[in-house]
Amino acid sequence: EEGTHYLGFRTMEECLAQIDAALADDDRRLTIARAAQAHVAENHLYASRVAAILDRAVALPAKPLPSVEGKPRMLFVTHNIVQHGRFGGAETYLEAIRQHIGAVESWILVPDTRKPEKLLAEYGFAAVHFNHLLGFVPSLPLVAKAMGARTLYSLHDYYPLCERFNLLGPDGRYCDIENLPEGAWDTSLALIQGVDPDSQARRRRFWRESLSAIDIVLAGSEASARLLHLIYPETEARTRLLLPPINRVEPAARSEGGPLKVAHLGNFARHKGADAILD
Repeated sequence: EEGTHYLGFRTMEECLAQIDAALADDDRRLTIARAAQAHVAENHLYASRVAAILDRAVALPAKPLPSVEGKPRMLFVTHNIVQHGRFGGAETYLEAIRQHIGAVESWILVPDTRKPEKLLAEYGFAAVHFNHLLGFVPSLPLVAKAMGARTLYSLHDYYPLCERFNLLGPDGRYCDIENLPEGAWDTSLALIQGVDPDSQARRRRFWRESLSAIDIVLAGSEASARLLHLIYPETEARTRLLLPPINRVEPAARSEGGPLKVAHLGNFARHKGADAILD
């Protein structure tokens, strides 16, 4: 209110006159300033803004969700898909699920220009399977859970543990995370990526909160589950071991004296153990 919370003016002359009057009357100037401060604190804090937004959101008419009759809708969140090329085990795993999932309306979300939060809010997914969060904000499981979806996370690598999801140190070898002193985490990452001190601890605090929104963690091996529980012990009760299917066949007879033939399953890359095989 003008005169109570502020001094108004409409011309430069009025402005100068108001300034002179305020400077000449300390009591009036302080009274107006304190009244303005109290009014802002009561009506214009972030809490007030959020409350107003929520009140208007609740008042909006409900928007019917599109659906396929009789089929629950499931969203797969992943960093890449087979159809994009340059894929590995995680993408192959997802493609196999997509082809054999049955009576489910499956959607796949990869990193692009769309807002995943808006997608989750608009389409009412019954479940969200996080095949990988590379390229997404780690808080996405919290959003999915807030939208009422069941949540799963497939532990294909060690991305929740470290941004270096293959756990390779500066020398290109396994960092021995089980025996690595806590202070050495940032030292190792600083050499590789130039991260700031305490970055790893801050990242893991955020990931711990994000993982709290995951109902089931699917681990592909006992070793990967053990490392996850080492850093996030609270996930142990929600972890399920889901070993990859392997077709076992009888080995073919090998002629004596011939060359040794070795088959490498998966991408032949250094971080996948190629250097160990060549050595």
